[in-house]
Amino acid sequence: MEAGKGETKITDDQLLVVQSTIVHRIISIVGPFALKCAVDLRIPDRIHAYGGEPMPLPALALSIPVPPEKQPMLRRLMRLLSAQGVFAVQALGDSGVDDDGDGSIGYLLTPFSRLLVTADDGSPNMSAYVRACLEPDMVKPMYRMSEWLTQEGADMNAFETAHGGRNLWKVAQERPHMGRLFNEAMACKTRQTTAAAVACCPQVFRGIGSLVDVGGGTGMAAKMIAEAFPEVKCTVLELPHVVAAAPKSELFDAVAGDMLSTFHRPVRCSSR
Repeated sequence: MEAGKGETKITDDQLLVVQSTIVHRIISIVGPFALKCAVDLRIPDRIHAYGGEPMPLPALALSIPVPPEKQPMLRRLMRLLSAQGVFAVQALGDSGVDDDGDGSIGYLLTPFSRLLVTADDGSPNMSAYVRACLEPDMVKPMYRMSEWLTQEGADMNAFETAHGGRNLWKVAQERPHMGRLFNEAMACKTRQTTAAAVACCPQVFRGIGSLVDVGGGTGMAAKMIAEAFPEVKCTVLELPHVVAAAPKSELFDAVAGDMLSTFHRPVRCSSR
């Protein structure tokens, strides 16, 4: 291809580099979905439950379980994620780390994958965030970006274009599975940021009599603040379907409503 006016001609060396870069950009989409696959299969949990020892591929495959004919694909998945730092590999015996699928290496957690372990001890984890961000309904707008950019008007964003004019909240209401994933994802992020705020900036909350978390989701932030500062009366304002599905708590009041329109009758979730 000849260079146009004002363009620099691509040399043969540059052509090879650019071609490989384009291919890399295209196939890099595999990485996030490989991560989602690992989260869906609870691979971080399985390695964590192995007791701190390197988990061989056959043991991992058996715990999932993965049929024998697909275990080579599981090995490829783990190789990719290990190369990206999600998992660590350790040789078992004197075989080195070139795994041929016979269990000659084991997999360990890294700081990355420790954040994907769904423990019940309150430890931070982002597994719900991974699943929610890569949910088909959330990825769908990426396929409609060119259509959205060429449409006149600014009344709809790319998500609404991909979902027939419906916004995120409407789709989440219509599809409980997506709504649950979204709320879990927001809660896992909120758990980390609120813990930091409570620990590092306690003076912000002292002296406050009441606090309203508008769009507070399942009430994770309100719950953590109320636990740390019992004197603060916490209220969560959320859409009715979110309040209906959220776990109840005695630590805060939940009010079903929409800050942009009208409020429904408050749903009392506090014994105070």
